[in-house]
Amino acid sequence: MNKTLTSMMAALLVFLSGPALSQPASDETAAPQQQQPAPAQRVPAATPAETAKAPAAEKAPEPIIGAFGLELGKRFEPAMVAKVLDQQEQGYRGPDGAELKGSLIQVEPSQPDQRFQRYSVKTTDKGIIYAIQAEYQFEGGQAEEKQDKAGKDQANKPASLRKTCKAALKELASEMEARHGKPRGREMSGEWYAFRQFSETEDRSLRLYGNRCRSGIYSVVYTDLALLGIQAKPKKQPQEQEKEKQREQKQEPEQQQVQEPEPQS
Repeated sequence: MNKTLTSMMAALLVFLSGPALSQPASDETAAPQQQQPAPAQRVPAATPAETAKAPAAEKAPEPIIGAFGLELGKRFEPAMVAKVLDQQEQGYRGPDGAELKGSLIQVEPSQPDQRFQRYSVKTTDKGIIYAIQAEYQFEGGQAEEKQDKAGKDQANKPASLRKTCKAALKELASEMEARHGKPRGREMSGEWYAFRQFSETEDRSLRLYGNRCRSGIYSVVYTDLALLGIQAKPKKQPQEQEKEKQREQKQEPEQQQVQEPEPQS
């Protein structure tokens, strides 16, 4: 009987161990799977506002101070220029039209510009620079235009010279506009351009002239008008005028109001 019991237990053990042997290998003993790369992070697309380029800041106009190494409002000294060519007395009008004596000085500047040939400085009776001038003359512009005596080719020559001169002046005007802002005045055909900057204490102008382009000559003049006593007063902006009007209207009832006496007890 014991043998029978023993053989039954052995058969039972074999039966129970069969499913265990058929189980697949555990996760620890199984071959490791290849690790998948992490998905790349998506960068959000830029909005149109972000991709659009920001507009360039508007450049502030440069002040009109002078040119060719010379500065308006400074006392003229020979050391300021490469050479003094000539100096002579010249009259000018000061405040209230008073006639004063200053100087006209022909110079070779320390910082010449190839677009000009002749340079001069005007000073007050105290030697202060109130004007700086320069001019250029194209070849062939020396003689006066004489169409009645000249032939056809000669008659066309002054017209071509004038056209070349005015084109050069227009190019200068574009450069000055980029530096000092839009001109305050100009002649429609391009005979002259006027730039001006003034405030409570300063009044300076820059003018380009082509009225002698018929002879191939154009010029530029920088002037400190405040030194001549003809300084302009800046006009009030419409907003400032409206604010001032509102202040005056507000003050009127306050000035008219009479304080009543306190009742006596």
